[in-house]
Amino acid sequence: SGMMSLAGRLALVTGGGRGIGRAIALGLAEGGADIAILYRRDEAAAAATVADIEALGRRAHAYCASVDD
Repeated sequence: SGMMSLAGRLALVTGGGRGIGRAIALGLAEGGADIAILYRRDEAAAAATVADIEALGRRAHAYCASVDD
């Protein structure tokens, strides 16, 4: 594919537990990036996204935080 490798990169994805944010986080992980996910309320969804990223062989962690603060 023509996608640049993201190996060795860390991506911060806000709202990465659900919806579009989740899809972006998984796509970046598939490209080789490790992922930090920010979530506000849905800890279970963020944890599920982390597990899916780790299943791809990438590192991931979820943080309860808001970019508004």
